[in-house]
Amino acid sequence: MRIAFLCRTPIHVFRTIQLKRKLLKREEADVYLFDTFPESGQVAKLLRETGMLANVYEITEASYLVPGKASDLRTCLKLSDFSQLLEEQDYDQLFGFNIYGAFNDLAVTRLKKHNPKLVFHMVEDGPSIYHIERRKPKTKAYLYPLLGLQDATEHIDFWWFSCPKWMEPFGTGEKRQLPTVNKKDVGLVEAVNHVFGYREVPELKQARLLFMEECYRNDGLLTQDLDAALFDSIRRQFPEEKCLVKLHPRSRENRFADTFPVMPQTAVPWEVYALNENLENKILISLSCATMISSKLLFDEEPCSLLLYPVLEQQIRDKATGRPYFTSERKQKLELQRTLYRDPQRFRIAQSLEEGQRIIQSWLDRRLLEEMGG
Repeated sequence: MRIAFLCRTPIHVFRTIQLKRKLLKREEADVYLFDTFPESGQVAKLLRETGMLANVYEITEASYLVPGKASDLRTCLKLSDFSQLLEEQDYDQLFGFNIYGAFNDLAVTRLKKHNPKLVFHMVEDGPSIYHIERRKPKTKAYLYPLLGLQDATEHIDFWWFSCPKWMEPFGTGEKRQLPTVNKKDVGLVEAVNHVFGYREVPELKQARLLFMEECYRNDGLLTQDLDAALFDSIRRQFPEEKCLVKLHPRSRENRFADTFPVMPQTAVPWEVYALNENLENKILISLSCATMISSKLLFDEEPCSLLLYPVLEQQIRDKATGRPYFTSERKQKLELQRTLYRDPQRFRIAQSLEEGQRIIQSWLDRRLLEEMGG
């Protein structure tokens, strides 16, 4: 059986390594790695060195789609390197991580021509609980038939989630449970660390309060540095505790350099650090970052995680419509996260800065008692 993976982010590569080792150990697999994240070329090189994959193909994002007239699109789809490469392949199964994108449509169209029974798997983009929207733009409804393209979302056979019971995908595809990552799998850890060039960060090992930045400011959802000010208020409340900020991968500037130690920005995804670190003695703090539950979903670990989005809820708004970003549906998904924990006291949502500070203090006191053997 031959399998292909379409990877566009570091966490896609992480999951591909895990799925190959855990579920597809005996299968021949290729990876199509897009240049949509920094150092993708180096990741491709190191991924080849693991020897676990038959081929690692590097795909430039611009090579398969150009905006413009239908004739330009048709030419690109027929003549692009990605398109021609797919024409030469015959796979039994295809794994994707992004629900939408012309690269999916092109891959499904080309590969189904060779194998009409191609099985298409859609794996969650990252470990989280989220709403899945069904989109049917006019481009697909009217232009795709003219180009002979199929809509890949109409051919999803299986959906893979960390928490399938809380996910509501569209279509007739069957929901499946992603396996947890075994931190004791030495081969897996070595492969992941090699592919991403993992190096220990001493500041991360020492930090007790870990602040996870989100991209609200960068994306215009938050017009002032209110999140940075909120984090700084907490830092000043606990001057004895070592703190560290983890910047969002898409952040264009370091807004915390004058007040916090900050982790170096690299292509190493947070999940790789979590794979190698013991987070049980840390407190993770963010507005609503998905990484807050990634250790639970990936490794079945329960570090203390504090969400502060209610403090700035009214200030975080869609820049196009001006409507609040935190809709009732989004807030409901965030509330559900607590039900994942065996100890729900380790996942909290604070309604105010003062409540957040009290929760942190209670966690610190509890940790101190544990360290003293009490």
